[in-house]
Formats: sequence, C-alpha cells, structure tokens
Amino acid sequence: MISKKMRLFLPQIIWTGASISFWSGMLAPMLTFQLKKQDKDMEEDLRLSKVLDALIFFGIGATSGGALMASVIDKLTLKRTIIVNTVLLYITISCTAWTVFTARFDWISFVTCFLWGFTDTGMAVHTHSVCGGEFSSATLSFAVLNIV
Repeated sequence: MISKKMRLFLPQIIWTGASISFWSGMLAPMLTFQLKKQDKDMEEDLRLSKVLDALIFFGIGATSGGALMASVIDKLTLKRTIIVNTVLLYITISCTAWTVFTARFDWISFVTCFLWGFTDTGMAVHTHSVCGGEFSSATLSFAVLNIV
C-alpha cells in the first residue's frame, strides 16, 4: 500500500468504495425528488414504482458492466483500462449532472441509472484485477482492498 504504484492507485480504490456505498445509494432519493418536482400530485405508491423501474436499469448496468469490463481488461490490459474507466466516469457524471440540473424524470434518468451500475461494477472489477495481480498472496490483496 505504500509503494509508489499503489499510491497512484489509491484514488481509484477510494472512489470505488465511495461510489458503491454512497453515490449509488443517492439514486433513489434523486429520482424521487425529480418525480415530486415534476408531479406534486402523484401518489406515493406510483412514485415509488417509477423509481424502482428506473433502478432496474442500475441492475442491468451492473450485470453487463462486470461482464464487459472483464473482456475489456483481457483485450486492453489493466493500464489501458484506466482510460476506459475514466471516460465512463466522465460520461456517468455528465449524465448525472444533466439529470440533477434539469430535475426531470425522463429517459435520461434511466440512462443515468444504467451508467452508474455499469461504471460501479466496471471499476470494481478493474480494482479487484489490479489488487489480485499486485500481491503474491490472493488473500492479502483482497484483505488490503477491503481495509481501504
């Protein structure tokens, strides 16, 4: 963890943890806020149903992100995959910003949910791959990842 190579990798590990634990959890309140602002008279059950429909795309993104990122890592190597992760992260943050600033529940809300799932899982797969290759013991590498 204190080598120069790992210090450069720490921001990705921290982002992955923060994203999965906090930012992804903010999707449901964000979508609920959009629906409340868009239609104040909507029943709570219908609002919840629409939010959960959008969050299905989070799951689809997470499932496809893990599978596709594994093949990207195999084809591009771990170092080049950082560029793919960075581009995905910029696209995800841009869609999220658009969704928040427009405060409308529409198709971009579904795209945002999909991208968060895709990016979270893609970065987690990449992070696990890097940690798995960095240490001689598989147990130690994932112990370090879980501590951070």
